[in-house]
Amino acid sequence: MNVIGDRLIYAVSLAHSGGADVDPTGRLVATLLAESEKPTRLDDLEDFVRARVLLGRLFERDGRIGPPDRQNTAIWQWRWVLDVEQAARRVHQNLPASSEVYLQLGAAYERIGDVAQAEVAYDAARDAFAASHDAAGVARAGGRLQRLRRTAAPGS
Repeated sequence: MNVIGDRLIYAVSLAHSGGADVDPTGRLVATLLAESEKPTRLDDLEDFVRARVLLGRLFERDGRIGPPDRQNTAIWQWRWVLDVEQAARRVHQNLPASSEVYLQLGAAYERIGDVAQAEVAYDAARDAFAASHDAAGVARAGGRLQRLRRTAAPGS
């Protein structure tokens, strides 16, 4: 186990479950963001991904959805997860994509009004679910994609 990954998950879990009571000034999360790095071993990937997904949920809960270029937003955290996984898949082709993270990312892009990026994320979620033979996931992602296209179409 990676000590940094373990500490990261523990601290993020505390901040996520306790919210402002645990981290009223936001310094804990800021420290975590500064100290966390990309995993160097495939064995560490799961811990780092879990921590970043939790950070994304924490930021989402606090209303910090975007912009995508700021590290203390949900979109940045979820993009980080997907980028790191994509890099790992170049070496380990059988590593599955985090289909649920793509769904979260799509919803986050919708919330900030970036329909084009939401569509890309939902399409990627549908592909990831299909690759894992998850028919229900394919239907969920496809449904969100159809709804998005319907509501974004002129005259709808």
